[in-house]
Amino acid sequence: MRDLARKAGQAIVDPKLLQMKTLKVGNQDLLTLGDLESERIIVGSIKENFPEDKIMAEEGSPEEQTKGFDGFVWVVDPIDATVNYARGRNNSAVSIGIVQNDNPVAGAIYNPYLNELFWAIKGKGAYLNEDCIHVSSIDTFSKALCLTDNGAEGKDTRRNLQLLLDIPEFERIVITGSATLHFTEIASGRADFYLHTYLKPWDNAAGFVLVTEAGGTLRTLQNQVPSIYSSEVVTGNSKIVSEYFRTREKVC
Repeated sequence: MRDLARKAGQAIVDPKLLQMKTLKVGNQDLLTLGDLESERIIVGSIKENFPEDKIMAEEGSPEEQTKGFDGFVWVVDPIDATVNYARGRNNSAVSIGIVQNDNPVAGAIYNPYLNELFWAIKGKGAYLNEDCIHVSSIDTFSKALCLTDNGAEGKDTRRNLQLLLDIPEFERIVITGSATLHFTEIASGRADFYLHTYLKPWDNAAGFVLVTEAGGTLRTLQNQVPSIYSSEVVTGNSKIVSEYFRTREKVC
């Protein structure tokens, strides 16, 4: 899994692909040669080495055919933050998660621009390359670095921002356009709190196990345990996530 994420990530920054990136543009959705090449590498390797497993990816099994599957499902995002990739912003990642019965059990997220491989296995901890990582200990929003992301439409982005702006002590926010890299920021303690309302399974699968193994907490906006199919998620250390819900109750 780790080697596969790294191999696909190194492929997408090949200068030949970068010269001819965008194949299709539709609203906010892009398809690039990098997407196709990364997915070809990942899906081809899984099918060759794990033929009984299922794949949730653009060219893999549809979502409805993988829900509840008691075997392993590989949940693949060949390039997370394709807009960044197509615009040459050097802030994208390859994400590969493995789930069983819809529960994440392993994941790898590779940033080829920084040569950073974040990975985790359930019960074994979370790592950046070979170093163990952990979520931050900051528990107040006046000191926290908060993350959110763009949605499919402007109204989705505005909702994400408003949910953070409703926090009276809120100070700092970062949007980079990559959900999977934001999960790595939380897991490694580089940021403290992440809120997003437009997530997909391929954003969540690797990110969830990474954050959990790094000591983080994941909740829905209804303060429930999320599944990989949850679109609305907040995450950080347990204290700041609890503080978010306490603050929201006061505001509402």
